[in-house]
Amino acid sequence: MSQTVDLRGFHYQLAPVHQLAQWELDRLRQKLALAQTDYANCETALSSLKQRYGQVTQLAKDAWISKFNVASHAHALNYLQALQVQIQQKMGELRDLKKALEDARQLCVEQQKKLQLIDSHKADALNEFALVQENILSSEADRDWSARSIWRDKQKMKQLES
Repeated sequence: MSQTVDLRGFHYQLAPVHQLAQWELDRLRQKLALAQTDYANCETALSSLKQRYGQVTQLAKDAWISKFNVASHAHALNYLQALQVQIQQKMGELRDLKKALEDARQLCVEQQKKLQLIDSHKADALNEFALVQENILSSEADRDWSARSIWRDKQKMKQLES
């Protein structure tokens, strides 16, 4: 595109569509950020449960070895079983959140592609506008040159007659 072309007259007809696509992308990015936060929080909770499970396992083992207390050992085993159920539930939740996160990422990628397509179309429209403007400028320059050449020819004729 030439630097001499005045682009002030350019009006992109799909500007509202572009704006809607940008807003949709912003909304999807916000949804993605929330999904990432939920996933990270779930990972943290799962890690905490696993760590607690390991601690209680060690305590139950130590209690059994040192005290041979069947009641406290049974209580610890019940608690471990409850922790194991919570861990399994949290792992299922983590899988669901991972799927939601991947879906949100995919939607963002698709929307970004749509926005890039609109941007590409805008660049093409801008180049076409610039080409038309260059043609107009070129035509005006040709008319100006033609008018001046006729005037110059008349001036030469007047000089020759004098």
